[in-house]
Amino acid sequence: MIATRAAADGDFIDRPALEAASGRPVRSDWRRAGPFWSSALDSHPATRRSIEILRGSGVRVLYGEGEWTPHDPGTGEARIASYPWLRALDALSDVTRVPDAPDARAK
Repeated sequence: MIATRAAADGDFIDRPALEAASGRPVRSDWRRAGPFWSSALDSHPATRRSIEILRGSGVRVLYGEGEWTPHDPGTGEARIASYPWLRALDALSDVTRVPDAPDARAK
């Protein structure tokens, strides 16, 4: 859960009660962005709609069987090494490669 700085610093929320109810810390600062999300976020309908919108716009989203699947909540740090980084780099090189240019990975 993320509270605004004003809410967190101004005692507008009961931070201990929210943390006890959710089982998660209440933050007022953004975390470092990660390359993936957990199954908790994945279960929200907006996540699937966003993926559909991105794919419908021609964006390659590394998501689903054979690409990448969400991890259990709270296990992201342990799973970061198993993220398919090479697949992500390949996908990036597919969209940035100049036609008829030699593939740098072939060397």
